[in-house]
Amino acid sequence: MISGIILGAGASKRMGAPKQTMMIAGKPMLERVLDVFAQSSLDETVLVINPVLGWKGGKRARLRIAFNTRSNEGISASVKVGIDALDRRSEAVVIGLADKPLLRTSTIESLLDSHRRTRADIVVPVFRGKRGNPVLFRRGLYQRLCRLKGDVGAKVLIESNEYSVAEVPVNDVGILLDVDTPADLRRARRIVLARSALRKRKTRK
Repeated sequence: MISGIILGAGASKRMGAPKQTMMIAGKPMLERVLDVFAQSSLDETVLVINPVLGWKGGKRARLRIAFNTRSNEGISASVKVGIDALDRRSEAVVIGLADKPLLRTSTIESLLDSHRRTRADIVVPVFRGKRGNPVLFRRGLYQRLCRLKGDVGAKVLIESNEYSVAEVPVNDVGILLDVDTPADLRRARRIVLARSALRKRKTRK
């Protein structure tokens, strides 16, 4: 069983307002990320959010909500909440961020394929030589992930040289683009509109 976790409990300090609910081409940013995970072959997805967000997304198959009431302790608290909420049969988890609305489902599938082939402890997507997110972790690292402290993500494990890491080249700039500021949001909106226009042109041909 392969799981997914979406970390969406951030305070959006640089945005100045909850970015999870901000619209991109007619859809909240968080919904776009949920769509990407839902369209993948993951067996379950846990969305970690802060209850004060008041998010009222519709019900989805294979999706569970886990609330992080200690988001002031940093991203590590959300990672722990997500890990604790996983199905006990989970063998690996893809941990993603709610502020990457340009991510492609094909990237998640590439991580899963590499996991099955390499059995590496960690599988990381790479776009033009740069590592990005989401990242896959094998079950053996769950306890280590839960021991992270403060506003520290799993990057410390990837760079620790303690675990085997497989890099997967992907054609997905979305693994690198976070939406943290109003300028980032405007850029994401432009890219989504450009992608939509390109799809329409291909359909007409």
